[in-house]
Amino acid sequence: MANKSSNSANKPEQKQYMTIREVSELSGLSYAAVKRDVDGGRLPAHRIGRKYLLPAAAAEDYIRSRRADREVDGYTIGELQQLLPLSYAFIIGLIHRGELPAVKQGRRYVVPKAELQRFLAQARV
Repeated sequence: MANKSSNSANKPEQKQYMTIREVSELSGLSYAAVKRDVDGGRLPAHRIGRKYLLPAAAAEDYIRSRRADREVDGYTIGELQQLLPLSYAFIIGLIHRGELPAVKQGRRYVVPKAELQRFLAQARV
């Protein structure tokens, strides 16, 4: 019987819940960004007192999806300004009107390379 207890003590237990802080550290996002997604219903959580507990499976899916969102192969607005003789305000206007599709990553926009090529092809005279 002593052997069984030592085996169970050596096995790392799988966490069933994670805190917002743990999810933010693993995803590379700020605490506020994760909390905003919890408040917005994009990430399920249980509130116990002042603590939020997130189901581990949902948290891992969230971390994977947020990492995938950040891996867009494209150009930031600053990089677009170096490639094209366009102002920051003009590029932002194109993005906001939906004429130039972009992915928002935190506080910045990234225009996928394929979308930029499509936009330039449509703009040809």
